[in-house]
Amino acid sequence: MKDVAKAHIGLQKMYLRGRNTLENSYQATINSLAFAIEARDTYTKGHSERVAVYAVWLGERLGINKKRLKLMQTCCRLHDVGKIGVPDKILLKPEKLTLERGPKWNFILSTEWIFWVILNLSIKIAVYPPSSRTL
Repeated sequence: MKDVAKAHIGLQKMYLRGRNTLENSYQATINSLAFAIEARDTYTKGHSERVAVYAVWLGERLGINKKRLKLMQTCCRLHDVGKIGVPDKILLKPEKLTLERGPKWNFILSTEWIFWVILNLSIKIAVYPPSSRTL
């Protein structure tokens, strides 16, 4: 019986190490994407992090549980990830964007799609354990 208990404890430790490794990899990926967003548009540097701080602060006051707060923080940090797919001549232009339809507007709309794809994959990795998710 002691051998079974030792084996069980050993498996638990292996599972926890693997889970920690996965969580660390996930956080490193989120940090890399957040850094890429910041590097893409220095004009708004710090914006996503500030949004995350305010959202978590508000969520705490509303009584949102820690798991959802962490997910909310991740989503806020990545909410501008669609900028990665916008050409410099549009993203970095000095004048304001107009509501004219055309190629420029299509790029702006495509940021929503880029955001959705990246965030959807990111959340699947965080929420579902490897054995239950399909990408």
